[in-house]
Amino acid sequence: MDLSFHNRTLTISMQVKERIRRTGYTPSGFKVWTAEEDEIVKSLYPLYAEMQLRFPERSLKALHGRCERLGIAKKLHWWTGAEISKLRRLYPTASRVKIREEFPRGTWRAIEAAAKRHGMSRARRKYKRTGHHLIDAILARIEEIGWTLPDLDEEARTKKYFSNQGWRRSRPNIAKIALAVKALDGRLAIAWN
Repeated sequence: MDLSFHNRTLTISMQVKERIRRTGYTPSGFKVWTAEEDEIVKSLYPLYAEMQLRFPERSLKALHGRCERLGIAKKLHWWTGAEISKLRRLYPTASRVKIREEFPRGTWRAIEAAAKRHGMSRARRKYKRTGHHLIDAILARIEEIGWTLPDLDEEARTKKYFSNQGWRRSRPNIAKIALAVKALDGRLAIAWN
């Protein structure tokens, strides 16, 4: 192994650090932050407009970055490929509690945003059964074909009867149920013993 390369690299880095210390500027031409500037940033946080007035030569992004480096601003979480894979596996069917246990750093809102950004969606919940045979049969049918209650209202022309779940508060309206059965390509039949 040739150590001259590493020795040369170390020498160059030491020279660059010395130049930064002496001039007060980075090789990219940015001014180095001083302890006094750090104290001003800490005292003005989170008033970035005030900071920009105080430091006109600093960009807003530089101010955000300095606040993060000083530990006064919340650091953004960058999702890794492994986390996205795990989220893709859990998000459709796992409970919120389980998902939050797996991703403790983010809020539920942040987890939802990441899932949406990567094209994931939660599996539809099944409608709660009512105990009324006709209504339960309609609910089972719309789950089977992938409709929602507003879709059923639109197809059956029942205004918002199913969306507002009117059958849960009072007796089911047989006329509207008949329209829904017709829209779902079914038929009502009476069978006598």
